[in-house]
Amino acid sequence: MAHVPGFDSDVFISFGHHDNQAVGTEGWVSHFHQRLELELNTALGVSSTIWRDPRIGRASNFQREIEKNLKGSAVLLAVLSPSYRESKWCELELQGFVGGSQRVGDLWIDGRCRAIKVIKRPVEGDWHRHTLPESLGFQFFTVDKAATKSYELSQSSEQYQRLVTDLADEVRHLLVAMRRGRTVYLGAAPAQLSAQRARVRRELEDRRYRVIASDSTSSQDMLQTIRQAVNDAAVAVRFVTAQKDSEDSDTVAATERNCANAAHLPQVVVVHGSGGAQPWNQMVEEEDGQGTDSKDVEVLFNPRRDVLSNAVFEKLNQPQESRGTKKLVRIYLICTEKDNPLDRPQVRAGDLRTYLMDLGFEVKTPDPHSRGSEYSKDNRAKLKGCDAVVIYWGSPGQAWFDGRLEELRQATVRRRKPFSATAAYVTEPQSNVKVNYETREVDELIKQFDELDPSDVRLARFIARLGELAIRGDVDTHGSTSDQ
Repeated sequence: MAHVPGFDSDVFISFGHHDNQAVGTEGWVSHFHQRLELELNTALGVSSTIWRDPRIGRASNFQREIEKNLKGSAVLLAVLSPSYRESKWCELELQGFVGGSQRVGDLWIDGRCRAIKVIKRPVEGDWHRHTLPESLGFQFFTVDKAATKSYELSQSSEQYQRLVTDLADEVRHLLVAMRRGRTVYLGAAPAQLSAQRARVRRELEDRRYRVIASDSTSSQDMLQTIRQAVNDAAVAVRFVTAQKDSEDSDTVAATERNCANAAHLPQVVVVHGSGGAQPWNQMVEEEDGQGTDSKDVEVLFNPRRDVLSNAVFEKLNQPQESRGTKKLVRIYLICTEKDNPLDRPQVRAGDLRTYLMDLGFEVKTPDPHSRGSEYSKDNRAKLKGCDAVVIYWGSPGQAWFDGRLEELRQATVRRRKPFSATAAYVTEPQSNVKVNYETREVDELIKQFDELDPSDVRLARFIARLGELAIRGDVDTHGSTSDQ
């Protein structure tokens, strides 16, 4: 079974017959095939499927077999050589795959070409360089410039083995990206939407898509499980209803939403309820921190089966931004020494820090042991180097909090660019001052006096801002700091 869903083979090796003539027990291509399969399986951690035609049988049957396997392969490796240039079959394979007539999907994935040149021997007139000039090539020969001659690398040499390892790593990147592109995260569904969820799953699997489903709400590491699943997917399908089935189902839905937003994943949100679509559009807009007419989130209110299916497949087929360009987003969690989770991990700030870290963000805190000018220097550096700020208002009084807001204003003036997101997290001990306090100095004022609540709309909006920042990649790379 291929590693990439929807394909019969991961790799198709295209080669000229003379390049596999044996001297001894096996030919060059046969040895290359075995070595590549070993390296690729090691790089992936699972078995891969590599197809190479045997060059036997009647020509008509052979051509049909070639076309079938070429269309069913995720990556083409073209073993370029004088023999390859003179082969009619090799020309058909290369033109069919690159031209698209014998290829399924785009030729370029995450900036990498699915057709890779394996240059076994140079060809007169630099034909090997002009063929697929934009494609990555791996040169399996050396050149003696003094003698103006080239020599194939020995397949037992260290240089040859390193080249195969590098080639396997390039193929691995392509296969992982293509596997993600054909993977859908199917969120948990309340009872009213369970049948619709099951139909979507069957239809995806019938079309040979990989489905990662959230079926359990009792996992001890629910956040990590959902986050990993979402990061492995190209599209998330979430199911929402006004009927609150249980506290556990609310938590799962909020976790799915926050993880999808943090990954900036395209989503289809299926809403079950009554009263018209507008209130639900507004609800999802508030939860996701962005308009429902965004290209990333599509809300379907009590959709027909065909409408839901079409929406999911449209999301899967639209051009996706490269997930490989995602940048690390740094958050400065400002708190007092008494609330610092580095020194006192049992405090509430520790729960907030862990939650943000589990979503993939880097969280900085003040140095709990620095004092005076040393503390001020550390604080200024982190205000300058981080992309977002959360002021944690726990044990101190209002004067301390007002002072941090003033620091935030001053830091914004000093920075090259404004913070991408700011928030204040107001928590225990509860007081009338905290309950009644309001400010527009931060983007989100989050008040949670009980336990950490991932379903809080304001917290979700803050996370959505950071998820979008990670994908855009316009984080401030100047003055980055390391946690103490």
